[in-house]
Amino acid sequence: MMGKVRLGLLLLFVLTIVGACVIGRPTPEQLAVADCGPYPDDWETIVKGYYWSVLFDPYSAVYQFDGPPRQGWMAQEGSGQLGIFYATPAYGWQVSGAVNAKNRVGSYAGARPFTVLIRNGQVVKAVGPCRELWTFGSELLGWFASGRSLC
Repeated sequence: MMGKVRLGLLLLFVLTIVGACVIGRPTPEQLAVADCGPYPDDWETIVKGYYWSVLFDPYSAVYQFDGPPRQGWMAQEGSGQLGIFYATPAYGWQVSGAVNAKNRVGSYAGARPFTVLIRNGQVVKAVGPCRELWTFGSELLGWFASGRSLC
């Protein structure tokens, strides 16, 4: 009997934590009316400037972009009452691609995917080389499974 009570309490605790960390995707209607800020005409310069301070050897960086910026969102973490975590969408202009640069050994580490969110001419969120961020329910975790790093 005591084992069932413990199991029930554990299950309740896990469901509470998981339920508090879930983020729902914005609907197409919400994304259409979201304030993403002005379109970043110099988006390539903004992305390269951001990774300039992140990469070990930024002079060697070779970028491949998936296309021009598009309206998008990323999870924005926070905490509410009693320390329960939540995530809300942060809107902006999303740029995806890959960057390959030399590591500390002096060899190219291989192209690593990245996604950044630009708002008002600045990168406000980034997922990718050297700057992994928790995004609840996202498949964007675990970029460096191979163990090689650009930093």
